[in-house]
Parts: sequence; structure tokens; C-alpha cells
Amino acid sequence: MEVVKEMKRTLIGVAAIVLTVLLASCGQQASLSVTLGSSGGSVVRGGQVSVPVTVSNASGTVNLSVSGAPSGVTASLASSTLSGGATSTTLDVQVSAAAADGSATLTLNAVEGSNAASATFALTITSLSVNGTVVDVLGRGVSGATVAIQGTTATTDANGAFTIGGVAVPYDLIVKQTSGSTTAAQVFAGLTSGSPQVNPYASVLGVSLPMSATINGNLSAAVAAGHTARVCAQSSSTFMSGCATVAAASTAYSISAAWLAGSSVSVTLHAIEVATDADGMATGYGRYGTSSGTVTNGGTPTIDVTWGSTPSTGTIATSVNVPAGFQLKGVYGAAGLASSTTLPLFSAYNGSGLPTSFNAVFPSISTSGNTLVTAAYPSGTGGGASVAWKSGLAAGSSATFDLPAPPTQTAPADGATGVGVGSTLSLSGTGGGAVTFLIQGGSQLIAVTTMNASATIPDLSSVGMSLTAAGSYSWQAVLTPGVTTPEDAAAHWIDEYFRSFNAVQNGGMLPTQTSGSIMATASRGFTAP
Repeated sequence: MEVVKEMKRTLIGVAAIVLTVLLASCGQQASLSVTLGSSGGSVVRGGQVSVPVTVSNASGTVNLSVSGAPSGVTASLASSTLSGGATSTTLDVQVSAAAADGSATLTLNAVEGSNAASATFALTITSLSVNGTVVDVLGRGVSGATVAIQGTTATTDANGAFTIGGVAVPYDLIVKQTSGSTTAAQVFAGLTSGSPQVNPYASVLGVSLPMSATINGNLSAAVAAGHTARVCAQSSSTFMSGCATVAAASTAYSISAAWLAGSSVSVTLHAIEVATDADGMATGYGRYGTSSGTVTNGGTPTIDVTWGSTPSTGTIATSVNVPAGFQLKGVYGAAGLASSTTLPLFSAYNGSGLPTSFNAVFPSISTSGNTLVTAAYPSGTGGGASVAWKSGLAAGSSATFDLPAPPTQTAPADGATGVGVGSTLSLSGTGGGAVTFLIQGGSQLIAVTTMNASATIPDLSSVGMSLTAAGSYSWQAVLTPGVTTPEDAAAHWIDEYFRSFNAVQNGGMLPTQTSGSIMATASRGFTAP
């Protein structure tokens, strides 16, 4: 009997110990908790934000949910259930363009059995105010252009600046200009920046410099037989372009010089004798000379150049890889001078094709390296082009140009009818980069710059433009490789190409990129509805 009593006392004592341990364990276990990587944030209409979610002190399956999203806002979790030791996920908040500006509190709820925890995210919904600038290919502000975003229009001021508020992202920016008899509108698609700088094609058509003068003069001796002379104007204080060619046995030249700023500026004339082959490729150089003077806007100064000695020469071993079905038909060269300007030297062209491996000959007068531009066009009569440039090239070096193939137009077919607003223009083989679709007809030019391989013909009623009923139009696409964002595309789809070609043809500003390329498709026709 005593044994039985002792066993009961022992069992009661053990139970008490076990209960005590269990109670102690329950008192030490931390409560379930959930935390967010941020307590709040601001999202522009059309934008989104992702917030890290961390769950702590869970021993089983945790179910997650979100509440409190207002109209036009979608709040979702990358994973709504955490189990098997998982402790983190992501809260994704998508704000539609239709959402209203304002504030809301999103609540994230975590439940594990009878345990629950929550955290809040203070969401602020805003609209974007776009403070942009329209510039030309020389970086100057374009005044008086009509701009439109999501139905709201404005006009650029004297500096090319404009402001449009209440914008959802991404947005398309329309710029309308008049250049001569051409009315041009360009759409820059998919922008998100509040301060875009855009470079419309119309500014290329109508680019001009505000200051100009006609510089007359004579070389100190006639150009040698078998040579022509290039005489070009250069200013150390402003962008200036203008060149003249003097034939063998002649001395006189007249340069139509134009420059960017300053009614009266100092100018240096550079003259060099160039020997070329039948295609216009430089084979050697004769005398070189310079002369300085002053030019005034609207003036006709006389500045003569005295020949100096003949500079030594060097070669750049050049190889050009052209796309299948294309031929290298153009090679252009210029020597870099001070202040990032150039002295154009030669323009070689042969419609039947130039050698793709050659030694480009340059005089030893460059202070900033030499520039080469290569251009390939289809064999035969097909359309399209592939152009590449390199600057800063030293004599004695080598240069390889890989000219990419232009993209292929896939739709609409050439000669298609009923192509109008909303119709899709599409390409294949773009390989990335920025694409600008150009549509021309009569006195209209419409362009769409996008990061996509297709674009729809835009509705331009917000800027007072429309396709002419039953009008005949042509379209082609220009591809700029290496551009990675819509904002870069808007600013740099054409300016580097323009500067590189101007540098080897007329002198002046070098492109900011030391190398680059641009391709264009052939043109296709269509008829509007």
C-alpha cells in the first residue's frame, strides 16, 4: 500500500515538473511578426513598387494577404504562403494610370494557426510633372514647338523648355514643328523621366547656324598638279563649319562659313593639298598652311593663306565588314584639330563598291586624332544603308568597322492600301537599340522613336495633324544600336550620326561618341484610307 502511495506521489511530481517546463517554454516563445522593407513610398500613376516582406518567429505555415488597396491599385504577394522554413517574400504594388492621386494604407496580414501579425505600408499616389527640353542636333533649344502628352499640349519657350503636369508613366511625348514647307511630328514613346531632352527629326531638316560670313582669299601659290586643296574655317571659341575646294593650278577660294555664337569671332583657315585616286580616296598630301583673322556676321573678309611645308603622313590600316548583299561604297576622312573640330580631307565614293581593306592616308597635322566614316549600301539598286564612324584614330594604328545589317521590314507590304492611324509598322532583325520609324508624304513627316521593333501609326489629333485621306506615303526605319533606354533614344537617335558626317564633309564639331553606327531600311509605300 505504501508502495502505491509513493508511486502516485512520484507521478504527480513528474507531471508538475513537465507542466512547469511547458509553461516556462510558452512564456519564452516570441510572437509571430511581419515586417516590411519600407513603411511607405510614393508611386507615380502607371508605376509600381516592390517591398521586401520578412516573417519572423514562425514554426509552421504562414498565410499572407493584403488589404486596403484603393481603386486602380493592385497589391499582390510574390508568395502568399510561407512554409518549410521560408521567411521572406515581396509585396508588389502596381498603380494604374487610371488611379487617382492621394494616399492609402495597405495592410499586410500574416496568420499562422491562431497566431497573427500585421504591418502597414503608407502608399502615396502622385502624377508626374514633365519639365522637358526640345533641342536640335547641335544641342540648342528649339523654341515655338508644340508638345503634347496624354492630350495636354504646351509650347516650348525660347530655350526649348516646356512643362506638362498630371502625367502617368510611361508616357509618349509628341513634338510638332514646321521646317520650311514641311510639317513634322515625332512621337518619343515609353518615356518615364520627369526631365527628358528630345531631339526631333525636324531639327535635322532645318538645322542652320545663326552667324555667317563669306571668307574670300588666295593661296600663296597655285595648287600643285595632281592635287586639289581643301581650305576650311575653324574657330577656337565656337562651333564653326565651312570649307572650299581649290582645283590644281588655282589659288582663289570662297568659303561660306557659319558659326554658332558671337557676332564677331577669331577664325583660323587651314589649307592642305590632297592627292586622290579616281574614287576620291587620299593617296598623299602636299603643302599645308594656316592663317588667322576675324569674321563678323554678314561680313565678307579677305584672309589669304601662305603655304608652309609638306607634313609627313601616316596610314590607318582599315578593314570593313559589310552585311550580306551590301557593298562598301563610301569612305570619308578628316583630321581632328583643336577644340574638337575637324579638317575634312577626302570623300571617296564608288557606286560599284570600294575595297573593304585599305590603308587610309592621313597627314601628321591632327591634334585630336583622325576620323573615318564608312558607308555601305545594297549591291545593285536596292535601298537601305549601314554607316559607322570612328574618331580619335592615330596614324599607324588599325581600325575595323563592323557594319550591321539593317533590319528587315515585315509589315505592311510595299504598296499596301488602307494603312492609317493604328496600323502597325513592324521589323525583324533589329538586334536591340532604338528604332525610329519615318513616314513621309506630301508636306508631312511623321516619326516614332521607340525601343520596340514595331510601332503603330499615331493619332496626332492633339497637335492638329492627320493623314491625308487616300494620300500616298512612304515609310522606312532607322536603327541606332547601343542605345538602351527610351530617354537615350529620344536624345541621341540621330545627333551622333549627324555630327560624324558633318565632321568629315564640312568640318566642325566631332561626335561625343568615339565610335558608333546607324542603319536605315529601304522605303516602302502605302496608301492611307
